[in-house]
Formats: sequence, C-alpha cells, structure tokens
Amino acid sequence: MAEEGKKEYSGVNINRVVELLGIASSTQVRNTSYRTRCPICGGTNTTKMIIDPPSGRWYCFGCGRHGRAVDLYSFVVYGKGCESKDEFKKLIKEIEEKVGGEGFDPFERIKPEDFNEHEVAPDKDLNAVYTAMLHLDLLKLVDEDLENLKKRGLSDEAIKRNEYASIAEPVFLEAKKYFKEAKELQKHEQNCRKFQKTSLKNICVGRLISDELIKQGLKLEGVPGFYKVCGKWIYVVTEGLLIPVRSISGKVIGIQTRQRDEKTSKGGLRYITLSSKEYPNGTPFKSRPHFPLAGQKALAEHRVGFTEGPLKADIAAEYSDYQYIALLGVSSGIKIIPTVAEYLAKQGTTEMLDCFDMDRLTNPGVAKISLEIHEALKEKGVKVITRLWDEDGAKAAAEDLRKTAKKFHVIPDPEGPYKTPFHEVSAYRRAL
Repeated sequence: MAEEGKKEYSGVNINRVVELLGIASSTQVRNTSYRTRCPICGGTNTTKMIIDPPSGRWYCFGCGRHGRAVDLYSFVVYGKGCESKDEFKKLIKEIEEKVGGEGFDPFERIKPEDFNEHEVAPDKDLNAVYTAMLHLDLLKLVDEDLENLKKRGLSDEAIKRNEYASIAEPVFLEAKKYFKEAKELQKHEQNCRKFQKTSLKNICVGRLISDELIKQGLKLEGVPGFYKVCGKWIYVVTEGLLIPVRSISGKVIGIQTRQRDEKTSKGGLRYITLSSKEYPNGTPFKSRPHFPLAGQKALAEHRVGFTEGPLKADIAAEYSDYQYIALLGVSSGIKIIPTVAEYLAKQGTTEMLDCFDMDRLTNPGVAKISLEIHEALKEKGVKVITRLWDEDGAKAAAEDLRKTAKKFHVIPDPEGPYKTPFHEVSAYRRAL
C-alpha cells in the first residue's frame, strides 16, 4: 500500500481488531506486546504471532506475514493485505460497521505515553541488576578507560571499589550471534522512533547483556535502561565508561556513561544517564543525587561538597575530607535541590562546598543551579563555600599544603614527582 495510506491508519487500535476477529481467546489483550495463534497460517500454536498494541503492528513467526491492524483484518477476511488507499477506506468503514457500539472506537490511537512505561523498581532490585551487570566479564574495564581513570588520580583500589566497567569492542564481537534476531525485532517495532534509530549493533549488545542478567535470575522490569520488544529484553547501549550512580546507602541505583572522545567530537553530550524512557515497556530514570563510596566519615562529620557528575564526585571524595554529592545534570538537578537541602539539614550538615564547574561564569543553567543550592542551604543555616574546579585551583591548593607540610616537618609518601596537581594534593592531605 502507498506510504500516505500507511500514515493514515497508523493509529488504528489493533486490540479492537483482534477482538473483532476473535483471535485472542487464549491470551490477555493488553497494551504490551503479547502472543497468540496466527489466524492466517492456522494451527494450534498460541505463541507464533506477536501483537504489539503500542506500535499497532503484528508479526507471525510461522508464515512471516506482518503489518498493521487493517492488514490483519484484510488477511483474515479476504486472504490478502490492504494494497491501496481506496481499499483502506473501504476496510475502515467495514470494521466500523461490524464493531459498532457507542463509545467503542476501533481507531483510537494508542499514545506514546501508553507504551506501558514501568514504575522504577525498589533500590535493592536496581542494585542487584546494575551490580551484576557491572561485574559481567563482557563488560570488563578496558585499558583505555582504566588509564583515563588513573590519569584523573584514582588508585587501583578506588577503581576496583567503585566498580567501573566498559562497553567496548570485545562485547560487540560477542554479540554478533543476535544479528538476525535484531533485524526481525526492528522490522516488527516500527512505531518507536528511538528503537528505529538504534543501530543493529547496539540492539545485539543490548540483547546479550539482558540475556546474561536473566540467566542469573534477575528481573529487568522497572529497571531504567532496559526495555522489551516482542517479549525480548534489550539494554540501551552507549559505548564508553560505565559509572555507577549510588544512593546514600551505597546501592547502585543508576548508570552514567562517559562517551569516548570520538563520540563527542561533533558537539555531542559527553555523559549520558541511562534511561529507557519512550522505549516500549521501558523505564525512565528518576533524577537522584549520587553519593560516592569514599567520604562516609566526612558525611557523619557534617561536611558536604556539591558538584555535577558522579565521576567528578568520586574523584573529589578520594582527595577531600568532605563527602561529595553529585547532581547528574543541570536541568534534572534543579528539580531535586529542595529535597537534597531538606535531607542535609536533617542530617545536621553545617558546611557545604560548592564545586560546580567554572562555566558557572558563562553558563546560565549552571549559574542558576549553583545559586539555588546556595539559597536553599543558607535558609537551613548551612555555611556555603565556593571553589572553582580546575587544575589551577588544584595547583594553588597543593602550594598551600606544601607550606603547611614544611612548617610541621611532614614528608608525603610518595614524595613525587606527581602525575597531576590532584595527585599532589591527595598525597599531602594523607600525610598531614
């Protein structure tokens, strides 16, 4: 059928047509994909045809026929699919007459928000899935990401403790076995733009990761970053360094990916927060602050540093006598500032160190979030100190520490030379 005709009937509610044809007697009709028997090629197998209400499409693994709601009706009643715009109009009228009934509209569009997005699972379930994923052999930290973390000043012990992982070329090679299945899934699900824009390579890796977790008995429903097409769970793949986002209790409740340089050379985002919002049967990530594993003692002593990005907070917490809290982004961070401020006040926080990027001087968004944090915490009686996060600041801090160490005859171990000013700051602070 012509493309314009397809666009016209893309909103037909396939569940109404399925009910009209009486082919869903053994399965529950709902707004997620489900299986039933194929009325075209026959047989008693109740699982070989997939009906997907969000996209309004169907596919039979037996005869290979597929299409939209009107095609299904046409195949069953007339033995062929809808082939023209005129046929489409005729079939629409015919279905309408057969269905009838006040308030029973067979052409009701299933809106994108009805893709059956799941509520976010409890933290313990998120932690179970994400921790298992970060420890998959397939996602072992690659040398490039390991060296990057070391250059930023993280020790081998800190890197292991923080459970970083990588999505890189080795996992793509392993996932090739899903290529045929990925093509079939993408051919079936044509109503979700995000899924259609996903490369077959990433779908393959997403299937591999999901299957490995399912083998461990883990449930992926309600976990941001996972979605389901035709009964198959898929992980939303972004190639790069995987950085755990942690709750106050240390549970992994999210993932942020640092894309490698070649992925951001054209102005793309460097850091991507894992979410499967707007994917079929997906789960959106609800904005949460990140609490690094390092610095728990400082939190008990009521000193807190604020910055943007979990990796930056992990590094800062290693060097500092402050507990750091990171917002995952400017726009999402603004929404949770009142909650964070209330929490810190209840915990007895007395001092907050503002370590947002230097672009607060030029970026209105960063400036706004910094100002709102200051105001919210000052209202709670928390002292706010501003620091600029850059190498010059680290050099200045290192110089102050050298003077203090000399005054008290303290020698750091190691004595140097240091890879970065941040390493020097860390060494002197440990010594002092």
